Amino acid sequence: MEDDAQQVEHLLDEAIASYSAVEPLAGLEQRILAKTRTAKGPRRNWLPSAAIIGALAGAAVLAWLFVPVKHEAPAKIATTTLSKPIVALQPPQAVQRLKPKHRRPRAESLPKLAVFPTPLPLTPEERRLTAMVARDPEGAIKAFESLQARADEPIRIAPIEIPPLQTGGAQ
Repeated sequence: MEDDAQQVEHLLDEAIASYSAVEPLAGLEQRILAKTRTAKGPRRNWLPSAAIIGALAGAAVLAWLFVPVKHEAPAKIATTTLSKPIVALQPPQAVQRLKPKHRRPRAESLPKLAVFPTPLPLTPEERRLTAMVARDPEGAIKAFESLQARADEPIRIAPIEIPPLQTGGAQ
């Protein structure tokens, strides 16, 4: 088995060695250097476009600051003089009802809960805990104290041990 592995490695070494022994094509280096000398780089003339964009932005800010916004005045209402006073067709109480009310809503109009927040029923775990404390209060205090003492200790994780796999009698 080891002879087969050595033979495969020897064949691979010979194949790789045949690649590294090949010389590059004649003049390859000169052609690459000539192309890099004649190739044009990326266009880097961004200064004029940046200046134009900056000038437009500045003009927009100045226009926003100094150009006044024209507000149209409300249309004039035609007035006429009356020779006789107008008789009110509605009683004054009805006129008062038509006025908009700008008052805060009354407190009693808003719904209120008797207890806030609304208590939820106990979960099964909470019921078991209350039953345990009701049965043995001193034992529950001791159990919680021992838990509190252990809460300050650092968590220790056992190291992972992975045994090697057995394949066909060899490791």
